[in-house]
Amino acid sequence: MTGGKDGCVILKPISKIDEKPEQIKAHALFFGGITALCMSKTRTMLYTAGGDGSIMAWNYGGKPNPNQPVSSNDMNASVRQLPELARVPGSQIKLFKAILKEEFERKEKKAKEEFKEQMAGELSKIKDKLLALLAENDRVTDIEKLERDEFVIDVPRQSKVISEGDKECEDIRKEAEKTVLRLELLRNRVKKSTWDTMEEQQKAVKSIQNDTLVFNYPVRNREENEQRRFGQVCQMRKIELKERYTRLEKELKEGLDEAEFSSRSIE
Repeated sequence: MTGGKDGCVILKPISKIDEKPEQIKAHALFFGGITALCMSKTRTMLYTAGGDGSIMAWNYGGKPNPNQPVSSNDMNASVRQLPELARVPGSQIKLFKAILKEEFERKEKKAKEEFKEQMAGELSKIKDKLLALLAENDRVTDIEKLERDEFVIDVPRQSKVISEGDKECEDIRKEAEKTVLRLELLRNRVKKSTWDTMEEQQKAVKSIQNDTLVFNYPVRNREENEQRRFGQVCQMRKIELKERYTRLEKELKEGLDEAEFSSRSIE
């Protein structure tokens, strides 16, 4: 026989150990279920007490209860010695759970008072130390002086502010890394399209005595097709100049022959 906080009693006789146990739904679950169990030594009665302060009697079979009242001579001596319960109004009846709660509070009252006194003493020490810090803060210079709000230490708020600050710093750091990466990519593109295309990069020399700058002549790298076209143009120019020189020499020779011929005619 067992009773639980769910308010159910499980009965399992030894003679029926292999069979499914019987279950009695006795007391309510939300009041804490069953708090005590007791079986009668003379009758097949089971008494249960619940967290709601109620006591129930259950007849689970076997020897039946008497149909007639039992005389006091047949009752157990211990039962006859029990004091008779006084009748009280219903408004004064307390649940067993409430009685236990009052008993617990009565026992813990002294411990609570001691704890309150201890906490009051510690708070008094903290107060004295804070007043000393405030007095010292009033004596320092304006640069070293702290604001009054900085003396209030709220650990949860401080942890929250620190965590929010760390998160904001992390966001700023990530944004800065993105900006640097974007500028670095732009720099590489500009360098690739300008500086890296020069065979001779433009450079400057600055005078020490004045602000004069002397630049060199930058030369752009020619691509393969441009280099080939440049060679063709140079070759065509050479051919053109050679033909021109040849024509001039021929005209000059003809002019000299004509002058010689004229001079011989005059003679």
